[in-house]
Amino acid sequence: MIRAIRSELLKVRTTSLWWLILIGVVAFTAVAIAFNMLATYVTIHPGTVGPQQGGPDSLLTSVTGLYTSGQYAGTLLAMVFGILIFTNEFFHQTATATFLATPKRTLVIGAKLIVAVIVGVVIALITTVLAVGSGLIFLSTQHADLYLGNAEVLKSIGLNWLAFAIWAVFGLGIGALLRSQILSVILGLVAMLIGQTVVQVVLALLSSYFHVKWLMKIAYYLPSSASSIMTSPHGADGFEWWAGALILLAYGAVAAVIGTVITRQRDIS
Repeated sequence: MIRAIRSELLKVRTTSLWWLILIGVVAFTAVAIAFNMLATYVTIHPGTVGPQQGGPDSLLTSVTGLYTSGQYAGTLLAMVFGILIFTNEFFHQTATATFLATPKRTLVIGAKLIVAVIVGVVIALITTVLAVGSGLIFLSTQHADLYLGNAEVLKSIGLNWLAFAIWAVFGLGIGALLRSQILSVILGLVAMLIGQTVVQVVLALLSSYFHVKWLMKIAYYLPSSASSIMTSPHGADGFEWWAGALILLAYGAVAAVIGTVITRQRDIS
């Protein structure tokens, strides 16, 4: 297994994939940090931009959002990496050589899975360093509580790392299922960026039309919503952080199992 993991890490280091992902992570995190700084500023100075309620709880939520900036785009990039780490084998026609060198396909998938998790955590580390570092500077200039020793904030940061790792595994499952690099990336991004938004809008309309509030809660079972819930100090609408974590873990586990089963049974050539 160690040799297989080293081989997968070498593939990552010797391609342009890692620095393209890095550029995307830094750029999107910077945008998210700017947006969350504005939201936190409004919370610290209520009434600055329209009516706004201040208070310790709202400030804690804003600071947590600031310290976990970049989660939405970052998790999508982690998913894309998970897709590419598998589909690159077929795009560059190296799959046959890889499985000949390591005939046990489960071992290869396991190595790719571990590398996907490692890279997911590294992406989370980068976003955390950028978000927490700039967040501390910003909060200091506003003479606000840093909340850095707060248990809820630390828990949210840790769970944010878990979210990145799970999304990378989720992407690996998508790549194993479809194998086509372009198709997997397009469908993955469309489903997460557009598909989830469409589902949320439809649920909102149905909930409003039939006056049934519980329909809106179905949206919390979507991957992105589960990610947000698990890193929120107070959850969302009755959903605790652990519920979001379990939902997201279920997505990752199902994707990993399906991807492994399909790869073991499908003809590689």
